[in-house]
Amino acid sequence: MVYGNSLVNTYYSASNGGYTESSENAWGGRVDYLKSFKDDIDNDSWPYGDRKLTKSEIDMILKSKGYLSLNQSLTDIKISGTFTSGRVKEITIKYIDVDNVEKEKKFSVNDNVRSFFAVTSKNQDIKTKYPEFFNLFNNSVLFSANFPLLAGKQVNTELKDVYTGFPSALFTFTYDDKTSTYTFSGKGYGHGIGMSQKGAKYRAERGASFEDILKFYYVGTSLKQLNTYVKTFSLTNSYALVGDSIGTNISIVGDSNRLLYKYIVEKSGEKVFTGEYTNSSAFSFSPTSTGEYSINLYVKDIASNREYDDLKTSKLSVYIPPKINKVTVNQESQYAGKAVVINTGVSGGSSKGIDYKYEVILNDKVLYTTGYISNSQFTYTPAFEGDYTVNVYIKDRANNKDFDDFNSASFSAKIFVDTSRGGTSGSYINKKLVLKRTLKKGLTGEDVKYLQQALLDLGYNIGTSKPTGLFGNGTHNAVVSFQKKNKLPSYGIVASATVDAINKSLSAKYKAPQSPSRGQLLAALRLTYKRTLISGSKGEDVKKLQNALKFLKYSVDVTGVYDKKTYNAVMTFQKKYKIMATGKLDLTTVNKINSLLK
Repeated sequence: MVYGNSLVNTYYSASNGGYTESSENAWGGRVDYLKSFKDDIDNDSWPYGDRKLTKSEIDMILKSKGYLSLNQSLTDIKISGTFTSGRVKEITIKYIDVDNVEKEKKFSVNDNVRSFFAVTSKNQDIKTKYPEFFNLFNNSVLFSANFPLLAGKQVNTELKDVYTGFPSALFTFTYDDKTSTYTFSGKGYGHGIGMSQKGAKYRAERGASFEDILKFYYVGTSLKQLNTYVKTFSLTNSYALVGDSIGTNISIVGDSNRLLYKYIVEKSGEKVFTGEYTNSSAFSFSPTSTGEYSINLYVKDIASNREYDDLKTSKLSVYIPPKINKVTVNQESQYAGKAVVINTGVSGGSSKGIDYKYEVILNDKVLYTTGYISNSQFTYTPAFEGDYTVNVYIKDRANNKDFDDFNSASFSAKIFVDTSRGGTSGSYINKKLVLKRTLKKGLTGEDVKYLQQALLDLGYNIGTSKPTGLFGNGTHNAVVSFQKKNKLPSYGIVASATVDAINKSLSAKYKAPQSPSRGQLLAALRLTYKRTLISGSKGEDVKKLQNALKFLKYSVDVTGVYDKKTYNAVMTFQKKYKIMATGKLDLTTVNKINSLLK
């Protein structure tokens, strides 16, 4: 807590009795944030009630303290001055001297009103000098204070014991002539300067925050973060693969320019990296082997002469990058409409797990892609005849790469022609319905099943979830709905016109992809220059380069990784067309490749 640029001396007392006191009034040293003002919430009377002293007891106390001599006699006391707070500023005593003349003496606050009536075992007070209070920013003295303490007694600044005086200087008194007794009544407990402990408690119970309470009692002050420190320290990822680059996330409280940073990396208790102190908190680390690592951040202030002021540690688990060992297909030759199961075998990877992405390609077109999923097994049902390629990408969940490894598998699909049944059975192959008789309600047979499957594929409700071979009400209603939609006579009888319409609808719904024209293919192969590609580059632009090189009859694999084969192919291309042979894909090389793809 500061006042301006100076640290605050946070004096406090048990209770201020409803009014705080200023340091200037109490101790003679002015401190701007220790002011006198009302505190209505703290209005407690003295603990243990009023104090009573007879005139003879007060006479004895004053003589024991040297305020009256032995041949002087007390006649009266009165409060002759108070501060705005109501605390006693001055006390006047009247007495008869040796010549029987009434006189008076005045005692100010500097004589410490709270202990004015205190009993002491000797004839004088011991003055003890309290430490001087300094401004920590420029070492100037704020103020110092002398307080009288009682000889032979161990006391504290609250002067709590009844023998050391009253609980506070906020009091009045009455006098009883009959008993010659003074009754002192007061409020508060302690000097009343700064914060009241009871007042703070009462305010907190009413919902005030600690900041509100401090600002109320220490006028004009504010809370300020003076020391600088690292609040949080973490790694960009707590799991990594060998070769990954790991960075740090650090939040600083205070002036970051005051801190020095040093990193030490340990693996299984052995240091594998030791840095030096610098003024930069940035750090990156690439593990070269698997294991458990500790990234230790040592921090110290620029003015500190210690080895370090604080130590933060984050843990890192490092694993072997995942690799696809093989991709297998349960049937390399399959009939259209039958499921194909692709299994991916993987080794390595972190404990966070591996995700898989599958692409199904036919005639250089992507028919289907899964996005990344957690399953190493993928099932696909080909609908068309042709040679299929399934590309498999894997990615460890411990990093944010596009993929960690890539592989592919192939299978072919052909149309099955049913020649075994003959007769009136018909067929339903490759989404084409063939009937050898007219079908109507009440008939049964395999051809009814084919009709029902065709209707199901077109989204019609036949009353059951799968073909039954019985041309019942559900099938009849589905045929009528189809005929109405296609503007055919809607009698529910399936003859050649209805079969043709069904096949036309099936063909539209399951239209096979068309192979692109040569012009379309060349346009798709042309490159767009966005960056210079070098050995180790990865991404879709690398894959596009490899497709272009493959089309131009160069020996490359389409992996998306600028590997040795790709490098050699680019070198060969550059030499052939008299381009500077660097093995890098620069703008000149891109333009030449594109010129050949027109």
